[in-house]
Amino acid sequence: MIRRIGTVVVVLLLAQGQRASAQCAGDCSGDGEVTVNELVLGVNIALGNASIEQCSSFDVNSDAEVTVTELIGAVNSALNGCTNGSFAGDYSGSVTFDPTHTGTINLAAESNGQVSGSLLVASSAALRAVGSAAGLSFTFPVGGVSVAVSGTFDPTSGGFEVSGSFVDAGGQTVPVIISGDLPGPAGSAAANVYVGSDPPFSATLSAGMLATPTPTPGPTPPPGSGPRIVYASGLPSRIHVINVDGSGDTPISNSGGNDTNPAWSPDGTRIAFSTPYKTGIGIAVMNADGSGIQVLTTEDSPLNYAPAWSPDGSRIVFVYSSGDGIDIINADGSGRQRLVTRIAGESYGHLSWSPDGSRIAFESTRPRDNGHVREEIWVMNADGSNFVRLTTNEVEDHHPDWSPNGQKIVFGREGISGGVFSINPDGSGETPLIFDPFFFGTPSPNWSHDGQQLAYQTLFGLKITNASGTNAVTVPNTNFIADFDLK
Repeated sequence: MIRRIGTVVVVLLLAQGQRASAQCAGDCSGDGEVTVNELVLGVNIALGNASIEQCSSFDVNSDAEVTVTELIGAVNSALNGCTNGSFAGDYSGSVTFDPTHTGTINLAAESNGQVSGSLLVASSAALRAVGSAAGLSFTFPVGGVSVAVSGTFDPTSGGFEVSGSFVDAGGQTVPVIISGDLPGPAGSAAANVYVGSDPPFSATLSAGMLATPTPTPGPTPPPGSGPRIVYASGLPSRIHVINVDGSGDTPISNSGGNDTNPAWSPDGTRIAFSTPYKTGIGIAVMNADGSGIQVLTTEDSPLNYAPAWSPDGSRIVFVYSSGDGIDIINADGSGRQRLVTRIAGESYGHLSWSPDGSRIAFESTRPRDNGHVREEIWVMNADGSNFVRLTTNEVEDHHPDWSPNGQKIVFGREGISGGVFSINPDGSGETPLIFDPFFFGTPSPNWSHDGQQLAYQTLFGLKITNASGTNAVTVPNTNFIADFDLK
């Protein structure tokens, strides 16, 4: 029960943590202000000590009584000014996610209680990796993304919540929720922006719309829908794209030499691959239809192979000089750096980036123990530090591929007891997933970019299973494929 009036009433009401009223509740005189005396009258009306006819503006929802929520609306009107009758209108705000990504919020609140609008994220440095640097659980697509949001607001309190989602650079669907208070035609109000599983980002909403920056456009995705496979096959080897039902097989490269090791970019619009260059093998990128080929590594003779994209599509890591070490380069060919230089006699191959951008899985013969040279699965930080060995066997382990949710790494194991295995990124939980009597060499498992399927090689073509390794289906027309990537 409310026992005191004046300033104490204001403190008690604000302590309830309720939201502001939609109308200028408590403005008994109609002068656009709510005074302490008017608040006292409202409290007495709520307690039954005064008639509601003495100040009907307290009864915002016209139900012939004054509630605590309506009193709180009056208190906020006294403190922040009147909202002039309605929360319907346009609102906007800005939010910062990390040093390179900012968001613009635009919302339209309708008189029927519906709210719709967008969160538009733009990058000030479209070719900069942000997932690991910002510590986020997701990676924005290169250039940014526009997220449509919709929901409702409370016409009495102004409290609102809208939601939507987007597909990030790692292929995962990321939910977005924006909630808080609509400030009305005047003033401002705090809002929270929730993206994925990360803590909320803070924003401040004000009346009116903001001009929205345009995300950096990427290449137009190729025609066709559903998952696709890019693969290398033939003599000389060419890069092909094919649908998972075996239709639409299209060769897209023709260098005259062996084009190998194709890898989809996270957004499916580009392909990295190895191609003859001068007297060696270079790392190149091209659009998904084979156009726009650009060789990124331009030295004369080394053999570079096994390119793997960063989750935001801005960088490519690859094996240089036939396994001598690991390099990284920007997707436009700039900023090449050495991550790993081999220790004498050791080699590296087949890389896979973690979806948060912080680590890279790879195969390597290090360390050479007891004179044996065996490929095992390793992980390291994305800057080439902190090597951790995941597998230790008397047989070869190859082709690690990180799951899109970051929880598992699949790899292929040779030998009679080989097959497709999964393992946790810390080396625990090694689990056999698939054994097929018709494996073609190492099965080279590969996740789809949505994490729902696995693909692997057999003597009679590629097979695709669900994420647990069951219900295998053969992809027609994929016999004797050398390298592949499932989008």
